[in-house]
Amino acid sequence: MTGRRGSRQPQDGFTFIEMAFVVVIIGLIANLAFPYIRNVRTGADASSVMSDLNAIRLAGFDHMVETGEFPPTGALGVVPPDMMDHLPTDFDFEYQDVRYMWVVADAQGQTFVGPMVVGQPDLISRVAQLSATAKVQGPSFCWFIYTN
Repeated sequence: MTGRRGSRQPQDGFTFIEMAFVVVIIGLIANLAFPYIRNVRTGADASSVMSDLNAIRLAGFDHMVETGEFPPTGALGVVPPDMMDHLPTDFDFEYQDVRYMWVVADAQGQTFVGPMVVGQPDLISRVAQLSATAKVQGPSFCWFIYTN
């Protein structure tokens, strides 16, 4: 004798609806976590950039103490030759998508010097917030200004 027609035997596993529900929940959690993770990463990158800018500032002032003059303005992303001896070994004028520049400007008998950073607007904004130093800021750059 064969089994009854149309009878179903219980099957192990999850239904399509249950699986879809789990996928939606995981997607919602990921959507909530992503901005937080991005914010933490931007903060860490901003701290690294500030550390680099401080090293550049110190190198510029060290050169001035030694020679009586600030190093001349350099090119974006290029270590000025006069600053190489005052920076850590293998120091680079870039960090990920960010580029640095040493800037010297004279106006009305006063010299304005300092590092400039150019990069993504959200990172530049975060870097600018970390410093109380006088600055000139645009959407994708910030020049930290020191005077003599």
